[in-house]
Amino acid sequence: LTIGGSLIGGSDLSTGRVFSSLGIGAVTISGSILGGSNPSTQAPFSSGIVYSDGKIASVTIGGALRGGAGYFSGAVHSKLDMGAVNVAGSVYGGSFLAGRIQSEGKLASVTIGGSLIGGDGQNSASIMSSQDMGPVNISKDVIGTDLESAKISSSSKITSVTIGGSLIGGDSGSGIVVATEELTTVSIGGDIRGGSASGSAELNASGLVRARRIGTLTLNGSLIAGTDNTSGQFTNNGAIRVSDDIANLTIKGSVIGNSTNQALITARGQVSPSGSTDLAIGKLTINGRVEYGLIVAGSSNADQLTSSNADAQIGPVVIGHDWIASDLVAGAVDGGNGFGNLLDAKMSGAGVKDVATVSSRIASVVIGGQAYGTVGGTDHFGFVAENIGSFKVKGGTTTFPMVAGNSNDDFLVGLLGDLRVNEI
Repeated sequence: LTIGGSLIGGSDLSTGRVFSSLGIGAVTISGSILGGSNPSTQAPFSSGIVYSDGKIASVTIGGALRGGAGYFSGAVHSKLDMGAVNVAGSVYGGSFLAGRIQSEGKLASVTIGGSLIGGDGQNSASIMSSQDMGPVNISKDVIGTDLESAKISSSSKITSVTIGGSLIGGDSGSGIVVATEELTTVSIGGDIRGGSASGSAELNASGLVRARRIGTLTLNGSLIAGTDNTSGQFTNNGAIRVSDDIANLTIKGSVIGNSTNQALITARGQVSPSGSTDLAIGKLTINGRVEYGLIVAGSSNADQLTSSNADAQIGPVVIGHDWIASDLVAGAVDGGNGFGNLLDAKMSGAGVKDVATVSSRIASVVIGGQAYGTVGGTDHFGFVAENIGSFKVKGGTTTFPMVAGNSNDDFLVGLLGDLRVNEI
């Protein structure tokens, strides 16, 4: 199918529609797909849409993909596998499920020359697949607005996600990258930014990368948590959450939370640990500072921090600048009033993995600048595990002597008396 101009939906049912009950070959639209305003609540009968009950071989759009005021409008949708989708411009959301690319089978790849921008309806401006998703490349930003908008989501694995700009959360479930299984490679040119809320509103999962496992994640900007000024639930707004392990995490900017909400990085541990090794986070490099950050190995991928693995380990950790009012924890729980006090303990309880011959561990910590907590108050922060291999600040010019073995080291760091290295 070749359309020399645009595919434009109208105000009536099924206008500006391409539909097949069996399958569609290669689709080329020189202009844009523009969703209409018809009120249909069934995708095949919406306006401004390419829809197949079978497969779609490929889709090339020379302009933009733009959702309209009508439900399901401005969309490309297949019930079975979909080949490569290329949009030269941006993808814009609209009403409910408008401005989306969706395969209920496999999705070979998606390339967007502009941004992925949510609209005013749930699940608008989304890229979704029910099975494996290939490479996703977005040249500019992914910007969440309404509920679950600007979302890249697979119920299976995603080969890679490359975002040239930032991943920005808005309402709950917006500005997110989610894979039920492995997310092999992630590269984000800008920031990951969580949304903020006030009053009695709830906000969950905005500005979030979540998967069962991540091979490599490179963030060229910063991980920035949203601000919690609400009495409602507020979780995972500016976060990286992994059900199993993340092999290599590099943040070229900083990790920046605030006093109401820590920027969050968690991983549980490996599916099949080898011997005494169970690396939840293989290698962590942050070129900037860490301020109000919470990095936990051994926690599950649930919305709340849930103990899952007392044997979780973290490989070498390198921080380029200061460590401020933040926690780095492996296999431990906060016994009260923050990590870094005598109440810290090993994870335990029903369903928590705890092999007698395996110990939670942080291989090494090097902080390029200073390390300290906050001025005044009674809060605490810590580096906590059963074993911490080595600990250095000021770029390695100050080395703290560590006693070999588990549970042997317990000392304060910095001048404020509220940051502690604690082997539990």
